[in-house]
Amino acid sequence: MADQEPVVLNEKGGEADKSLDSAEIVKKLRVSITNLKGSHMSDDGSKVDYSQIATSPKFEEYCNTAALLKFIKPETFNEEKRKAFFINIYNSLTVHAMVYQAQIGRLPESPVKVPGFWKIHCYNIGGSVYTLDEIEHGVLRTNNGHPAAGKPQFDESDPRLKVALTKLDPRIHFALNCGARSCPPIRIYTEERIDNQLEMATKSFVSQEVTVVGKERNLRYTCRNFSFGMGLTLDPITGRCLSGSLNILGIKMRRLLRLFRENLKLFSKTMTGHQTY
Repeated sequence: MADQEPVVLNEKGGEADKSLDSAEIVKKLRVSITNLKGSHMSDDGSKVDYSQIATSPKFEEYCNTAALLKFIKPETFNEEKRKAFFINIYNSLTVHAMVYQAQIGRLPESPVKVPGFWKIHCYNIGGSVYTLDEIEHGVLRTNNGHPAAGKPQFDESDPRLKVALTKLDPRIHFALNCGARSCPPIRIYTEERIDNQLEMATKSFVSQEVTVVGKERNLRYTCRNFSFGMGLTLDPITGRCLSGSLNILGIKMRRLLRLFRENLKLFSKTMTGHQTY
């Protein structure tokens, strides 16, 4: 099945409030996301009622606020503010994309059932269009690009490059919700608390989802998002993400990294898709 045509989900509206500055829009968006989460997501943020959310007044309010993203200037944000902002935008755009699929009568069991899901749903942010993949692999993962592509997400002439983070934070993986059942729960991140929030998100996910079996060269790590086995090669971006978080389990990092380099290959969610649980 061919990919659907790309759709910018926040293109219409927002003109009435376009005089708001970026800080006011960010605050307004965070309030709107919080209201939406409280009404149509489970308490822990792990489940969303996509079918009901489409007719909700709070979703209409969110859409009106999301339209304001066209007038924002994310390149003026500091690193921590951009990190929190784009994590929230990624998770919100994922929900918006699933609701859109429900509205056109195609609500999938999982996003992976929609061909090109992460490449066709977009937001206009500051006059530039960003897909889910571009937010994740261009902005949040320091323009390292999709692991399958083997090249940067944005080329040097792309104006979106100036928005990309400059320091890779492996914990971001445990904050992004791509719509699959095995994803981390949706939380609201803020510039002031981003470091502590990511630390808590990582510890929570790893303690609940990762199982360590065996020892020495027979180590095997499994969790709902990943599966690791012997005789494979390590992906540089997501490998760093996992190795950093496994330290929370008390595993000696030097030995773990040596075993990874010698024997293991990482299959990331972006290459193989999530398992459904």
